[in-house]
Amino acid sequence: MSLLEPSLFDDESPEVAPTFSSLKVERGRTDSARDLLLTQFDRLCDAPDAISCLRKFVRELALRGKLVEQDKNDERAVDSLKRLGANPSGDHPYQVPNSWAWVAIGEIADSRLGKMLDKAKNKGTEKRYLRNVNVRWFNFDLSDVAEMRLEDSDLKELALRSGDVLICEGGEPGRAAVWDEREQDIYFQKAIHRLRLPQSVSPQFFVHALREASDSGRLTHYFTGLTIKHLTGKGLASFIYPFPPLSEQHRIVAKVDELMALCDRLEEAQAERERRRERLNAASLARLNAPTVDPESFHTYAAFHLDHLSRLTICPEAVSQLRQTIMDLAVKGRLVPQNTSEGSAQQDLLRVASERLNLVKAGKLRREKPLAVVKADAVPFGIPTTWAWTRVGNASLFTEYGTSQQSHPSQDGVPVLKMGDIQGGKVVLGGQKKVPASIDDLPGLYLKKFDILYNRTNSPELVGKTGIFLGEDEAYTFASYLIRIRCSPSHSNPTYMNLAMNAPYFRQTQITPHLKQQCGQANVNGTVLKNMLVPLPPLAEQHRIVAEVDKLMALCDQFEQGFKTSASDSRRLFESVLQAALAD
Repeated sequence: MSLLEPSLFDDESPEVAPTFSSLKVERGRTDSARDLLLTQFDRLCDAPDAISCLRKFVRELALRGKLVEQDKNDERAVDSLKRLGANPSGDHPYQVPNSWAWVAIGEIADSRLGKMLDKAKNKGTEKRYLRNVNVRWFNFDLSDVAEMRLEDSDLKELALRSGDVLICEGGEPGRAAVWDEREQDIYFQKAIHRLRLPQSVSPQFFVHALREASDSGRLTHYFTGLTIKHLTGKGLASFIYPFPPLSEQHRIVAKVDELMALCDRLEEAQAERERRRERLNAASLARLNAPTVDPESFHTYAAFHLDHLSRLTICPEAVSQLRQTIMDLAVKGRLVPQNTSEGSAQQDLLRVASERLNLVKAGKLRREKPLAVVKADAVPFGIPTTWAWTRVGNASLFTEYGTSQQSHPSQDGVPVLKMGDIQGGKVVLGGQKKVPASIDDLPGLYLKKFDILYNRTNSPELVGKTGIFLGEDEAYTFASYLIRIRCSPSHSNPTYMNLAMNAPYFRQTQITPHLKQQCGQANVNGTVLKNMLVPLPPLAEQHRIVAEVDKLMALCDQFEQGFKTSASDSRRLFESVLQAALAD
């Protein structure tokens, strides 16, 4: 498949949802808010959790008598109840049509709990039985059905038949489905209520009533228990629900089923659209990262990705992938063009080495053993000829551990930066505990602007987190499980070094292979850090790379903010339509 193949976008409409300016909810019109929501189902479904909310909304309409029309020829609910010898409830949690009634389920149905599993006492024949884990909303999962011994007397009492409503007593109390005899000779455990309704009552409608009460929170009023909730037989019997005429119950169930099937199709279409976008995004990023692509093709692919960025980066995860790709391209010398007149990285490394030697001669640094030469077969990937693979210890002036002094909450003293303060390649200032300014480690361990902090000890996924300090000189220090890397302010760009140490290759090739587990923590020590490899461009190119990365990361920030704003606008629109529809 060609990266530029347009067919992946063919099913995308230019607008994913109506805007506030183009869609107004006005009550009292023929195209009511309720009708608008149902007819615009597929256009509103891009709001966050919209389809889940639509399912709830459909049931809420159904249980308020607003989903289908009432028929004056239907037998009134109170008359149906009278024939059943049942009394309507005096409580009315919300308004329903005049032809409906509220009734406690115990007035019209028989319920019982199943058999308790007791391997020491149960006798009889091994029989399959349902537990609450087998009961899903509106369906059953029979992939893991257990067995218990049942006596002949149990078989008659606990046998299931078509139309039985099975309701979870615990787990997720109230979760229910109508048994359809999909399997014969199957029974139920004590954790399940079996509810048998008369033929003049729709069990499917009752399950929808339970689900609506569960979604709205009204069902919890019938639970017992402070931490672990249960729906006891007494609680179930007292549960009241809105009771329409039987014919209307059937019409409501049919309409709900129709709309739920539409929700299913919308979910699948939405999932397929996301899969197509993800495939295109992955293909585009893969082309950008391909090591053999020629410069002309690379710029074509990059232009394609940027031109279609709003359609490729359709979620925060996609933006995160883009950020990783930007850093990856930056450290491979493919983000900005090279300029041979800018000299070579080797020349800059010699200047850094000279500056380091002067600090040693001045007694400000300790002389250290030279680091091993980087061999060609040890480098992770190829780089431009003006660049150089070097070790962190050679690219910087020095590295050192932080203070072991215990810090405390205090108004006075020096803030101590810790591993939690390194986030997203940055060092977050504010809220740190402090140590006295008089400790022996100071002033030697005061931080300076552009110092890089490396997290040497943490959980495996957090070891190696690196951030650049941009605070005030000699106002902060850092804890011992961090390592300070100080670069030459004259002959290197610390921001580029921080970028390289946050690039994907660095974790994959320089950190992960050296992780050592100890007492639940992982560690990569200072000696290993100094020997880690970084691809170093000439200084002028370092500056240009940093500027380009900053520009592209700002674009990523805009996209992430756009997602939040779009999601917020879609949610507000969706909720306003829902509220108006329910008030119709």
